[in-house]
Amino acid sequence: MGLTPQETMIGNIVIIISALKPEGEVIGSFMIAPITKAIAQIAYFITVADEQNITKAAKKLYIAQPSLSQCIRSIEEEMGIELFTRGKSSVTMTPAGKIYYRWAKLTLESVRCLENDLAEVKSGVIRQIDVGATWQRSSFLLPESIIDFYKRCPECNVVIHESLDRKLHEMLERNELDLIIASPSVNLNNYNSVPLIQERLLLAAGNDFILEHKDGFPFPSVSRESLVGKPIVMLQERQNIGMIFRKILMDINYTPKRFTECVNLETAHRLVRNNVGLALLPEIGVVEGRFPDVNYYTIEDEYCFRNISAVYRKGHVMEAEILELIACLQRFLKNYNHPFIVKF
Repeated sequence: MGLTPQETMIGNIVIIISALKPEGEVIGSFMIAPITKAIAQIAYFITVADEQNITKAAKKLYIAQPSLSQCIRSIEEEMGIELFTRGKSSVTMTPAGKIYYRWAKLTLESVRCLENDLAEVKSGVIRQIDVGATWQRSSFLLPESIIDFYKRCPECNVVIHESLDRKLHEMLERNELDLIIASPSVNLNNYNSVPLIQERLLLAAGNDFILEHKDGFPFPSVSRESLVGKPIVMLQERQNIGMIFRKILMDINYTPKRFTECVNLETAHRLVRNNVGLALLPEIGVVEGRFPDVNYYTIEDEYCFRNISAVYRKGHVMEAEILELIACLQRFLKNYNHPFIVKF
């Protein structure tokens, strides 16, 4: 009997994959031989959850309904908690079942990625690392680091993806990226976050705005109260720096009479240069392209620092190459002519 794209078969060769279809979209099938019992059980569970009926799931899996029921019971016994609520003609996931379902889908996706990666190695395909970073971090950190990397790993290519920090983490979770230069992952079980720098967030002010400050290195410092009475240039609230700037203004109970909102950091920087208002800018962007007619200050506030790490999935099949690229990034930062707060 042949398989349709929607059908799942657990045996020596083809798995499925209703398990890997987000919101009903079939992603494809992949081969694993021999497939382990644990992976087979995971696929069984997902099929039952998707069908919401053990009899239908058993038909789709080409196994006996009692065997499938016993498999689900075995998973529940192993987990020590019920994963399904049984009705007369259907089953629905319990809260624990929904947690297990999310984990199961990620696990099968990881198996698919592993199979593809190993197939590439076997066929001699040139290796590739997909790296994600924000636009400013990408343009500053990657060019020289990649040149260094190619000298050490000439058989591996690098593809750069640029987006917002939040989007990069989402892409990493979907296995669309191998490595991101971003805030550390909160998922300590599945991801390694290798520290790079603690980046200062700097207050930028054009020459029309004279701020009382303390001398300091590499930047003078100002208090948060220096913002009071000044026009403000802000990034959108959905952006990390925009959110931080709003928190600072809220803490000092200051609502600017005039503020200008934008999305792009370079635009914010140029608005400051033209004395439109004061803006909060990342240190990397300032170091890469500071203007002589703009003054930059650190703000005496705990929020004005953010950690930047190299984040990748634990157990990645290309971990050796990823770690080599991270080492290149660290060398670049260590040798760069600016006193970054390095964290390695």
